[in-house]
Amino acid sequence: MLIPLLLATAAGRRLRLWDENGALVREYEEHPKTISSLAWKPGAQVISTTTYGQLALFGVTQESPQRRFEWKGSLLRCA
Repeated sequence: MLIPLLLATAAGRRLRLWDENGALVREYEEHPKTISSLAWKPGAQVISTTTYGQLALFGVTQESPQRRFEWKGSLLRCA
């Protein structure tokens, strides 16, 4: 199965996915706070994002987060 090339971007509270031609594939629901970091899960079509108070995991085919982890404080980076 061929996995499509996708680019994930964050601007403010919005996470977006783009295809290799620059076309918008998906715009996710607004995060509760400004997105401070994002990272792809190796070997999977999952993106993690951090904001003040949470880390969230998003599948490329789902509108809402697969999972959220709450944290009382600032999360600045995910890897």
